[in-house]
Amino acid sequence: MTSGDPSLTDDDLQGEIDLVGALVIEASQSEGPMTQERIDEILGVADEEPAEADAEEPAEATGGSEGADGSDDDGAAG
Repeated sequence: MTSGDPSLTDDDLQGEIDLVGALVIEASQSEGPMTQERIDEILGVADEEPAEADAEEPAEATGGSEGADGSDDDGAAG
């Protein structure tokens, strides 16, 4: 077999293949499920902070003029 045309190589794809290979090797040697932290370490993202938008849950929207207790502005339930 020939090695092929070097102009047809895809360095990004090769990098992804290498990462998947590293995960497969690590998983096959692991005694149980790998932690997310270990997976991140293998993929080289262990030092990155999660984006603030991902870390926070969206605030609940309140409808109309009701207060948090379900009462109208004048205090009457309704």
